[in-house]
Amino acid sequence: MRDGTKVALENPTLENCRRRVENLVSDPTRIPEEMVWLRQYMYTRPGNETMLSVLQDNVDHIDEYIVGDEVLHDIDARGLIVWGRHNSAPVSVAERAAKELKNGEIVVFEDSGHWPHYEEQDAFHAKVLEFLQS
Repeated sequence: MRDGTKVALENPTLENCRRRVENLVSDPTRIPEEMVWLRQYMYTRPGNETMLSVLQDNVDHIDEYIVGDEVLHDIDARGLIVWGRHNSAPVSVAERAAKELKNGEIVVFEDSGHWPHYEEQDAFHAKVLEFLQS
């Protein structure tokens, strides 16, 4: 994901931006051309260098950004982990995190990549509302 974002930020052609957005979903045909244009617009705005800097910082300090099991285990609040079956990171990552939370719950959206809130909007909204109301 970082490589795709970096490529699109450094060279925000429509094709690079399309590839970046398509990597976030399970079915690239769900991405309207307007979304690609919007991503390109975002990546060509002044301040683009800030996004690159944040991305590079994440790469350079990845160990500082990874939340370990001991941190998750110390969280007392209820937690809902939302995951897409076709996310670039496997479901096992989310399952492990949910297991470590004292009061964690996971929902895996079967027809989604990284954006279940986009690809399965109705089911996503229903699950989040159910969680918040319980």
